[in-house]
Amino acid sequence: MTTLILTLPPHIPGGVAAKAKILADYLRSAGQDVTIAFYAARGKYPELNVSLNRVFSSQRPKILKLTEFGDHNCVAVGCRFPELESSYTEPSLLWDELITAHDHHIAVGGTVLMANPFITAGVQHLVWCACDIEGDRRARRNAMGYVRKILDGFIITPKLKVQEQRVLSSLQNRILGVSPYSITSLKLTQPNAISEMDVLPIPTDMDFFSPDGQGSSKLEKPIIGFAGRLDDPRKNPNLLFQSFAQICKLGIDASLHVTGSATPELLTLAEMHGISDHIQFLGRLSRDELKSFYQSLSLFLIPSEQEGLAIVGIEAMASGIPVVSTKCGGPEAYVQHGINGYLCGFDAEEIAKHASELLENKELYLNVSNSARASVLEEYAQNKFRGNFSKQWFSLWGVEM
Repeated sequence: MTTLILTLPPHIPGGVAAKAKILADYLRSAGQDVTIAFYAARGKYPELNVSLNRVFSSQRPKILKLTEFGDHNCVAVGCRFPELESSYTEPSLLWDELITAHDHHIAVGGTVLMANPFITAGVQHLVWCACDIEGDRRARRNAMGYVRKILDGFIITPKLKVQEQRVLSSLQNRILGVSPYSITSLKLTQPNAISEMDVLPIPTDMDFFSPDGQGSSKLEKPIIGFAGRLDDPRKNPNLLFQSFAQICKLGIDASLHVTGSATPELLTLAEMHGISDHIQFLGRLSRDELKSFYQSLSLFLIPSEQEGLAIVGIEAMASGIPVVSTKCGGPEAYVQHGINGYLCGFDAEEIAKHASELLENKELYLNVSNSARASVLEEYAQNKFRGNFSKQWFSLWGVEM
């Protein structure tokens, strides 16, 4: 049997790419012949798209077959007018040809938009997503320039919301959110949604992400960590740097280790908060390097404005690292305040207060650290994910995998 996964381009790091690979690996291990198709982002694959400046040309969108997401067979799919963004997930002959060539269909994305081509094709499908359109775009829109913000508010986002409503109003699918927050945000967006919805968390390899056994010795020279794309406004870099500066003001001699590259904007922000001498940008990490990164930390911060799940928080907790997070959605499913970490408002002083409580109290730190791993060990384990996903597969298609 053949399965088609529609998702975002693999060069966009984050939870969506992780979900797509996890799912494709599992389906292949279950005997499925898997193809992953993704829209050809115009910055990465300009030759596959027909841009607005070529509107009168005879050029047509193209596809490119390649290997991505590890070693999976993939197809990059071009479109007309990618500048509008909604064009990426509009139905087309290219999408239709791929869809009809496969037996089962799954959309994997931050939102439900990747399922839109399935609606027009009239096929049953699963949708694995994290949040609603407005939650996904709000912070990014606020960071846009004036002209771009107007274009987004009056043209791009409304078109995307029409697609979102089509998916949520379909009887052809089952929508799987990565957290209870995901489902709540979608139901608030479309109160009369008729699509069936359930929660399917992103799994974590609990054997791979594990504690290094250093315990309270991590408090001698505390390292506070963050993992994610700080060029994404939803990650809230200003609050991250402001909170770390507050921690330092409380007399804690800590350092901040951040994955990703040091952009000029981030360096300016770090200088503004007076933490330039205490921060290290580690670049893009391999999987083994990411494991070592978590194990080196004393504490992990999630300052985000919005998160569907924030799998990085689960990976940190699996490594025995307490998490201090804003109340941004997804982390509220696994961070238990005062037990395995802390949940805070969008307030640097509150975040710093709870961080300092942990870093200055060995007994409290050890209790919270032990609880961190224990609390995610079963709920986010790979075996539980496989069992849950198999049930969703059977519920939709009525056949065993």
